[in-house]
Amino acid sequence: MDNMELILQELQKINNRLDKVDTRLDRMEEKLDMLKEDHEITRDGVNTLIAWADRVAVVVKMPLQ
Repeated sequence: MDNMELILQELQKINNRLDKVDTRLDRMEEKLDMLKEDHEITRDGVNTLIAWADRVAVVVKMPLQ
């Protein structure tokens, strides 16, 4: 085996490892997208509850704080 073949083998190994890293990063990106969406849903729900509590506090004459 000459040097060129050895270099090509090493490059192939590196490419295989990079492919695995790319796959993992893609999965992480998908999970982050899901977390972002869940965060937005939760934030909207909390804001709705706070707005409702503010309205109820006026009717009941009991401030939230």
